[in-house]
Amino acid sequence: MTVSHSEHRLPGNRTASGVLAAVNDAVTINAEGASVLWEIDSGMSGATVTFEATLDDTNWFAASCMNITTPAAVFFSTTSFPIRGVFAHGGFSQVRMRVTAITSGSAGARMEAATTPSNVVRVSFMPTVAITGTVTVGTMAALA
Repeated sequence: MTVSHSEHRLPGNRTASGVLAAVNDAVTINAEGASVLWEIDSGMSGATVTFEATLDDTNWFAASCMNITTPAAVFFSTTSFPIRGVFAHGGFSQVRMRVTAITSGSAGARMEAATTPSNVVRVSFMPTVAITGTVTVGTMAALA
């Protein structure tokens, strides 16, 4: 069973919810490029939930997510429940959480496409780079 639902909770925000209980059960949301927060309750045993996105509403691919409590951990699926996270990148037409394996049980799942500026959470990680030698600073034309 695939559950797809959209309603407005806050001005501009969309939510989706459903129950994950069998392989290919999914909760899908029309992201329209927005940041998407999600959570999955406990209750499933031997389950794997995969996070996916589409740009064209036809072809789905694995999409990276971050756990809200440990944002340095980026992943494409989870076997740990309950869990809350955010899709690591915006810009997708739709995103979904889909069960790819399950032994027993079920869990509620929810997503919110946070389109209002006060609710958008962006996390960015920049690596530290050591530069040894001479560095020349100039305009792009001068460097070309």
